[in-house]
Amino acid sequence: MSEVEKLRIENEYLRAENEFPKKVGSLGSKQTSQKEKAVIITELRRKHKLEYLLHIAELARSSYYYHTKSVLFY
Repeated sequence: MSEVEKLRIENEYLRAENEFPKKVGSLGSKQTSQKEKAVIITELRRKHKLEYLLHIAELARSSYYYHTKSVLFY
């Protein structure tokens, strides 16, 4: 992997890391539930890789899909 490719990947991760707290802050609560994190990740997923968002949110992939499913069906 070239240095340019490494920098591109790091840049993508940092952009996602920068945008996630902005969405969390818009909720107005101090604690963010796993369900709220799943909703935020779903919104940001159009722009950023799921892998990055899950890492930033400290949310397991299985928890993300569980809460996404519960939001969609209820």
